Amino acid sequence: MLGKTLQNFASQLLSLLISIGDRFLLTAVLLRMWPTDLFAD
Repeated sequence: MLGKTLQNFASQLLSLLISIGDRFLLTAVLLRMWPTDLFAD
C-alpha cells in the first residue's frame, strides 16, 4: 500500500516538473521569436 502511494506521489511530482520545464521552455522560445520590446509595455 505504501509503495503504491509513493509511486503515485513520484509520478505526480515528475509530471509537475515536466510541466514547469515545458512552460519555461515555451516562454524562452517565444521570447526569442518575438522582440522583447513588445513585452516592455
